[in-house]
Amino acid sequence: MVKTIGNITDMSTASKQYKTVIKQNLLKYNRCCISKIGNMRTKDPKTYWNYINSINKKTTSNTADMHILFDFSKDLNAEKDYGNEEIEADFPDINIEHNLNAEITEDEISKAIKGLKNGKTTGLDNISNKYLKHSVPFLLPLLTEMFNLVLNSGIIPDSWQIGSIIPIYKNKGDINSPENYRPITL
Repeated sequence: MVKTIGNITDMSTASKQYKTVIKQNLLKYNRCCISKIGNMRTKDPKTYWNYINSINKKTTSNTADMHILFDFSKDLNAEKDYGNEEIEADFPDINIEHNLNAEITEDEISKAIKGLKNGKTTGLDNISNKYLKHSVPFLLPLLTEMFNLVLNSGIIPDSWQIGSIIPIYKNKGDINSPENYRPITL
């Protein structure tokens, strides 16, 4: 190609048109993405938040040392002896003994199971909320009997007292500092 004034002018014009088309298509693409994300937020919130969280994730390989996290969190729930201070409460004079010691009903358990959210992580028992919801007709009498047995005996099964604690980084502060993690128990 020969460098003539006409060719240089044509090249400059074509370059400007190219940049204009790129800007217009980028703007159009961004509007389309914003529209899709807005629709996703109302129609499919779970996918929306997964997408938002994937954008916000920090790409860092640094994580806090598990020994430091363990040492920091091992005493968080330790029983503390605060003495025998008497606590004064201003409760109405009602008899709540009857309500607290009433047997657990199938309706209460059914309502609680219906309120469970799908898609949550299972505990150490690997029983999902979805499984519980679909098994209500079969499990409801057994669950009612089991919960009432625990209520009446006062003995809580050991397996109900065990959990797996997962530290979740709060996305702020020093990643190596245990105070910047939220412990989630499964």
